[in-house]
Amino acid sequence: MNLVFSCLSTLLRKHLNFKQISLSALLTFSAGISQAEDASQVVDHFTGKVISTIESSINEFANDVANSFGNGNTEISISNIESGNPSYSIKTIQPLTASNKDAKELIFMQGSVASGESEGDRRNTINLGLGKRILVEDDKAIIGANVFVDYETSSKHKRTSLGLEYQRSNFSATANKYWALSDKKTINGSTEEALDGHDVKLTGQAPYAP
Repeated sequence: MNLVFSCLSTLLRKHLNFKQISLSALLTFSAGISQAEDASQVVDHFTGKVISTIESSINEFANDVANSFGNGNTEISISNIESGNPSYSIKTIQPLTASNKDAKELIFMQGSVASGESEGDRRNTINLGLGKRILVEDDKAIIGANVFVDYETSSKHKRTSLGLEYQRSNFSATANKYWALSDKKTINGSTEEALDGHDVKLTGQAPYAP
């Protein structure tokens, strides 16, 4: 994948560099621009628009292709392609049991892969989990449980988690517990450590009061 992105970004840089030269000459000749920074600002703006359009097209195509497989949902995001070392994330959730209008339970797989710059270092993370959701209370609420494992490739940090959830149309509650599976590590002169922890989130609607 990095080779594809590298080739694409190289072609883009050559194409955009040619556009910069042509556009700069055209602007200077036709508009009589005397200051180089004025032309440079216009060219930078034009280049940014082109790159943004290309990234949007790539993301749209990648998501269309990914969602043509399976019965779940996949989200792909690619950015910073002009650098030759793009950031990307791929998230998917796929049912493992048959889903139909009469189904009361669903077992699913959820995973993600992401790569991007963090404080000058490139981080690659992998997340994989299994979950189950059940319709309860005359199909008016959902209860669920999930277990996940997180892995960071460069530091080899690992962490696992267990989560519980309850959802209604006007109220939801989630609770997660995390356990570190790796020890302290020194990365680029800094000590890093995966941490244990937990979080609880409650969301609801306040009763209407005139």
